[in-house]
Amino acid sequence: MTERPLTINEVLRFVHHDFMNQLQLVKMNLDLERVEAAQSAMSDIVEASQTFFNINRLGIQRTIEWLHTASWRFPSLEILIDCNIEGTARESWDEPLRDCLEQSVQAIYKGLDPLVEQRLSLNVFANEIEFEISFDFIGKTSTKTISFDLTGTELQLEEPSFCEERWYYSIYAHKEGL
Repeated sequence: MTERPLTINEVLRFVHHDFMNQLQLVKMNLDLERVEAAQSAMSDIVEASQTFFNINRLGIQRTIEWLHTASWRFPSLEILIDCNIEGTARESWDEPLRDCLEQSVQAIYKGLDPLVEQRLSLNVFANEIEFEISFDFIGKTSTKTISFDLTGTELQLEEPSFCEERWYYSIYAHKEGL
């Protein structure tokens, strides 16, 4: 785990490494004449690329950067990101959102049980009226809870639930009046 932002060089190295792994998987399957497996691997590449560009539509740079680099910074977590972004988030939400995500993962990461599979699902939704990001960790951590200060941000913490095997919360905002 790295507690600092990644440098551009580190990001490029991770991107190229991941892409080479994906190409090797496609090549291996083609060499073994497993065309369906190769097609499935290529579909995964396309889907990951679509998710990347969809995340960028959020318009809040710190949160976008965090979402793009989290899986490299926290390699013990399988991080799955699903998004449906049809509108941008307010710039004023950027830092509090990134901080909530970072604080959550840092807290979980410190208490991870290395013998248990760890998965974090992040669902991001944004349109012209609403914004929501849900955080759903399933695994095992000795960290019991965390608190956030979203005072004055227009963001609301909904359905927080923290226990040893699962952390769940949703951050919601209504963009009425824009």
